[in-house]
Amino acid sequence: MRLGAGRSREGEGCLGTGIASCIYQWPIQESHLNRLQDPSSWSALLLLGLSYLNTAREPSVNRDDRLRLEAEGISYVQRAFKLNNKCAASALALASVSGQGGQIPLASKLAERAIQYADNKRHSILANGERGRLGFIAGDVADAGPFIAAAKGEDAAGVNIMAELTLGQIAIKNGK
Repeated sequence: MRLGAGRSREGEGCLGTGIASCIYQWPIQESHLNRLQDPSSWSALLLLGLSYLNTAREPSVNRDDRLRLEAEGISYVQRAFKLNNKCAASALALASVSGQGGQIPLASKLAERAIQYADNKRHSILANGERGRLGFIAGDVADAGPFIAAAKGEDAAGVNIMAELTLGQIAIKNGK
């Protein structure tokens, strides 16, 4: 993994998006919030947003807190994306959230942005799988196919659950 893989438009060094996608799984701690809430650092905003979104998924979080955490997480990721719209991790996170919210055309564009700027294999696989899934949800199986094939082709030895589930749904839809 290249540590300098992610760079802002101003050329400031930042955490690589691969590192960022690992770090976001850490729980939010008050002592870290001040350092992460730098409005000029897209990587810090992305980390904070992904951390909020991840915390919202915890089964122990009540509904009100989950909604608040999701809203805050989305807001931080959107701010990060506005500062660096070439960040695959933020585009992929927003594509997932938009797709879950039923905004399929927007989600598809964001997934395509994530594919275009993916700086590591994992982001490429996830973005292609998400874009294929969105094509299927939109009812366009022909549109979904190339993205699912790309997701599977990137990691032929591995099992891409998203791609396999989408292929299964396509087969069911086609009566096979």
